Amino acid sequence: MRRPGMSRAVVPWPLRRFLHLRRRSLAALAAAVAVLATLSVLAPRPPELTSVVVATRDLPGGTVLVASDLTTLPATPGTFPDDVLLDPATAVGRTLNGPASARTPITATALAEGQRLARDGFVVAALPLADAAIAPLVQPGTRVDLFSTGGDAESLAQNVRVVAVPAPATGAFGASGAGAALVEVTPDVAARLTVAAQTGGVAIALR
Repeated sequence: MRRPGMSRAVVPWPLRRFLHLRRRSLAALAAAVAVLATLSVLAPRPPELTSVVVATRDLPGGTVLVASDLTTLPATPGTFPDDVLLDPATAVGRTLNGPASARTPITATALAEGQRLARDGFVVAALPLADAAIAPLVQPGTRVDLFSTGGDAESLAQNVRVVAVPAPATGAFGASGAGAALVEVTPDVAARLTVAAQTGGVAIALR
């Protein structure tokens, strides 16, 4: 109850307007916070990423993998093959069946078992590299055509994959023996290469 003689305090109009606008701003801010909180609850959670094994650089087919050839990258489930490797250690020492580009996931089917270089249904044959001009160009992953150089020269195989090029053997006095390439061929072609090597030799044409 207001005492006699006391007048009611009057709030100046500018102050009343400021307080009114302030309350409206606070109410709008509270509403926005409530909307954002609701959206964050309803929004689907981002999928958990999985670290998968990938190649650190371009690797030719026939590469025996070492630790520096491999790393891991985070990937969203469903964006990589089911048989992708998750631990680089499981691929070290194994051989690539075919070429792999940098950052390409490494899968179980991309690797030969142990040191086996050839795919199922193929064998590995040794091919002497007698031509000094061509030998440096023959590398794992290179594709070549093979021809016999005997009396009846003929095509033995086309588009053959080189799976490895072992270092030439070194003799006791430091002399290097003839180099050779390991190629992946069918058993039938391997037999023909053997006959051709005994009757004249085998020539290589690079693709």
